[in-house]
Order: sequence, then C-alpha cells, then structure tokens
Amino acid sequence: MSSFSLFALFVVAGLLLSLNPFNIALFAALIAGAFGKNHTKTMIHGVAISFLLAYGAFMALFGVALLEILSSASINLLNWAGLIVATIAILWGLRFIKDFFWYGNRGGVPRFIHGTLHSYTVKKNDPFSAAILGFIAATSSLIGISIQIISFALILALVKPYSPAWMLLLAVVFLVPLVTIFVFSLRGIKVSAILKWKEDNKAMMRLTIGLTHIVLGWIILLLLNGVLG
Repeated sequence: MSSFSLFALFVVAGLLLSLNPFNIALFAALIAGAFGKNHTKTMIHGVAISFLLAYGAFMALFGVALLEILSSASINLLNWAGLIVATIAILWGLRFIKDFFWYGNRGGVPRFIHGTLHSYTVKKNDPFSAAILGFIAATSSLIGISIQIISFALILALVKPYSPAWMLLLAVVFLVPLVTIFVFSLRGIKVSAILKWKEDNKAMMRLTIGLTHIVLGWIILLLLNGVLG
C-alpha cells in the first residue's frame, strides 16, 4: 500500500469510526454543563480543550504502544495476530450490524459509570475535571475502540511504515466530530439539537461502525494473503 492509500484509509475509516454515539453524547453533555454554569468563554474553551487533549493523548499513546509491540514481533507471530485480529474485527462488525437491525435503539452510557460521568459533566465542570473525564471516557470505551486501534496498528506493522505519526494522525481524526460539536456550540447551535441529531442517527452510526470494522478485517486478511502489497 502506498502512503497515499494509507492516509486515505486512516482518514476515511477513522472518521467513520469516530461517529461514536457514546463519545458524542458524553462530550455534548460536558459542553452543555459548561454553558449551563455560565462559564466565561475562556473557561468553556479550557473545559473542551482539556477533555480533547486527555482523550486524544490516551488514544495516541495506546496506538503508538501497540504499533511498537507489533512492529517488533516476528513474521510468524504477526501472521497469527493478523488472523486473530481480522476475525475479531469482522465478528465485532457483525455485532454492530445486528444491533442496527434488531436493537438499533438500545445503548447509551453504561450504567456502572453513569453516576461518575454525570458528576464530571455537570457537577464538576472545570478543566481539571474535564481532563479526568477524557481519561475515563477513553478507558471505559477501550474494549470497542481497542479493536479499531489494534487493526490500524496491525495494518501498519504488515505494510511496515513504522512511523508513530500514523497513530497520532488516527487519534486526531477520532477527535474531529467532537471538535465540530464544540465549534457548532460556540456558534450558537444548541447542544439539545446536537443530541437530537445523535439520537436520530444513532442506528446509522452503528451500522457504519460495523461495516468499517468488517472492511478493516478484510484489509488485514488481504495483506496477509499478499493481495495488497
């Protein structure tokens, strides 16, 4: 794969995967809490940027660490890892597609962290709390997101461009919808309208995420078979 092909894959697939209903709802609630407390514009910027930096930094570090581990693995181990990860990615994608057809309206914030997230979005709405919230959001959604990041890191390890910049690019792409929400809110669009848009399109987001997982799995299999050089 050429550098341009990799760039297109990371940007397009990353944007599709970044349309995560959980992250969108959480960040929108954080911004709504900041406006609800009548923070100054500087404070609102501080809250949003602190969350984005904490969330993005965690994803970037996690991705770079995975890339380093996979890049140092033997060819045989890398091939086995590719088969396993591709299978999991495809099965995980099928799960999202199943939810689209049968449980499209199910989901939301996990119950076991609902109180914690509410506390950091509404009660403790400040830059420091927002940074903690970004870390909590990253770790609580790690099960699903880790499959995505491992898939991208494995593709890089198979193609062999070992630069960590690719994983940094992916982390930035994951933040694009959240940055867009923040910009829209500063321009006067109500957070309630953003949340309504999220609810109306939640099922389609899951379908898109599921299909993207399957595509990533197939790309890994094609790289293992030598179809993609």
